[in-house]
Amino acid sequence: MTHGAYDITLVLNKGNNSKENLEQVGDSPFHFVGSLVPTQHEDLLSISRKVMQRLDPTQLPAVWSYRTCKVVFGIERTILCTFNQQLFDSQTQTISREIAKRKRKIAETQDPARKSPQRFPGESANRRGSAEEGEGDSARSPPGGSLCRSGAQEARGPAATLLPLSG
Repeated sequence: MTHGAYDITLVLNKGNNSKENLEQVGDSPFHFVGSLVPTQHEDLLSISRKVMQRLDPTQLPAVWSYRTCKVVFGIERTILCTFNQQLFDSQTQTISREIAKRKRKIAETQDPARKSPQRFPGESANRRGSAEEGEGDSARSPPGGSLCRSGAQEARGPAATLLPLSG
């Protein structure tokens, strides 16, 4: 180990999570955090945001968390479930935009006559209309513009980042 290096924390992504890897890092002098695959831990996804607390009100005011323990690959680990509304909204907007793009592509392949110019969320179909119509490129929403959302987000449950922490 490098002279003077101590208290090193390894950050593992979902692709590094395996029983063998966690055993190796668990036997090392390093601390580690890793991300769990949500579909493999659905019980953690049902944790209500009502039981979460702010992670750090001064440095991370938008991040809420819930701390618990769970057996992961045969070893009990500390689990930190987190939620960030701004990140959730951004990811929801990106997914909605990508779904809309794919639907347009599918419609175009099914009926080539339906091919239409690319639109961004919130744009009208006539964005390239005439000046008399009062529409045109200047009326276009920028990429990543706001999406109209219903109140259904709360019903979808929390988006959680799941982190096993070494003990």
